[in-house]
Amino acid sequence: MMSSNTNDRRRWGVIEALVLCIILFFFGLLIEYFAGPPDLSFWSYPLNLIVGIAFLYVNITVYYFGKNKRWVQWLSGMPMSLTVILWILYLSLLVGLIPQSNVVNTNLTASENLLVRFGFTHIVSSWFFLLDMALFLFVLGLVILRRLTMAFSWRNMAFILNHVGLWVALAGGILGAADRMELRMLLPLNGNVVKEAAEVNSNTRLSLPFGLELKNFILEEYPPKLALINSDGKYLPLGKPDIVSVDGIGRVGLLGDWSLDVIKYLEEGVSGGTSEFRQADMRGGATALYIVATNRKKNLRYEGWVSAGNFMITPTFLPLADENRYIVMLEREPKRFASELIVHKADGSISEAIVDVNSPFSIDGYDIYQSSYDREKGRWSAYSGLMITADPVLTIVYVGLYMMLAGAILLFVFGPKKRIL
Repeated sequence: MMSSNTNDRRRWGVIEALVLCIILFFFGLLIEYFAGPPDLSFWSYPLNLIVGIAFLYVNITVYYFGKNKRWVQWLSGMPMSLTVILWILYLSLLVGLIPQSNVVNTNLTASENLLVRFGFTHIVSSWFFLLDMALFLFVLGLVILRRLTMAFSWRNMAFILNHVGLWVALAGGILGAADRMELRMLLPLNGNVVKEAAEVNSNTRLSLPFGLELKNFILEEYPPKLALINSDGKYLPLGKPDIVSVDGIGRVGLLGDWSLDVIKYLEEGVSGGTSEFRQADMRGGATALYIVATNRKKNLRYEGWVSAGNFMITPTFLPLADENRYIVMLEREPKRFASELIVHKADGSISEAIVDVNSPFSIDGYDIYQSSYDREKGRWSAYSGLMITADPVLTIVYVGLYMMLAGAILLFVFGPKKRIL
């Protein structure tokens, strides 16, 4: 009789926790298959704020009225906590194993189509991931509430800061995803002020609380490079071609048995339809080098212009007639590209800013990055491509991270000390 009572009162453990995670997982799969992925735009502000407050209210209410119930103690216990953490890690592992994409592809096999329908190609924005993350946050909330009822100690405070910070960062990131914006803008170099940008995923055009005008586009390139090719256009030596970088006039290096000397260096040259180059006095010049190639072993010498050309100028190469080879200039690689912007604010004020790839400009909650340009026209690009992002809840996520950092510091300072024998 006592054995039967003991079994009836047995605490739920890892198996029951895993069953709950799997039930939510399959329930999410069914929703994903029949209803499609969650519509993030539907969950934008203020609905995400209402959902967050309601979730927190339910979390607190369940603990307050059920903290002595076995199922609440199980949800806030160690077996449940470890199981749901490992389950989330398992789903995160699938993100790395299965190619992820939000782009719809109609050329899919039957098995690939099933992966899309069930949400495995966009796991972090799928129903089953969101449901299991909701379980994780609910369990985490119960653990925090249980700790808040314990006697004060610095170690307990460190635990609370760590876990509250994690809850705030995750809840803010998930609920705020609907308000996160990623926009693209092609800003023409024509003096016009642009006040709209297009969403990356939907291409929907949105108005901005400011206007941007492109004052100047900046392109810095690495030094030109010379290479040797054969009549088939293959670089020599085959498999590991020689490349010579040109920093200025003078002896620049060797291409095989050919020593190269640069006699003239034009950063912006034009040919006028001939093989002769001169300094450009108009838009569209291309880098041009007048070189002398000498092969002392064969007592051969050739000289002439080489240029990679551009959208207006035909590439020019130096033929080495005796060997049926050619010296060519490679297309110059961009070192830095940036935009000088004139910013027109809503209050009528005007300011200027320079935007680089890794150095954004921030205004009214938006971050503006340099992202692209017309690569065919290079430094003569008639537009600049900008990436504009806005993440209203990023501050909340940072607050959570700082709380976790504070908790880690407290744990380091007031954690258990090792005894020295």
